[in-house]
Amino acid sequence: MTHLSRTLLFLAASASVSASRAAFAQASPSQRGQPKTPYGVADFAKLHWLEGRWAGTAADESPVYARYHVANDSTIEISYYRDSAFTQPSGTGRVYLTVGTQF
Repeated sequence: MTHLSRTLLFLAASASVSASRAAFAQASPSQRGQPKTPYGVADFAKLHWLEGRWAGTAADESPVYARYHVANDSTIEISYYRDSAFTQPSGTGRVYLTVGTQF
């Protein structure tokens, strides 16, 4: 995952975290020590703004091309490309909601 992709995912996760901070504070821990419901489908829906094609650059780095697609209420699929025409795939990834946690 490139620096820009990590940055976009961090920004998306930060938006969700701040939106659900109150819910997180009131969530009780599960037996594994993880909060039971820090994130929900409504929180994840706030990431719809990511959907679409993204291009990014950084000093001394190759350009980054990625397409984000909201597959359902708990999964965003990411396709990475080598070219600005988005015709040469180079990898895939996901942002997903599972057990109340985003990955």
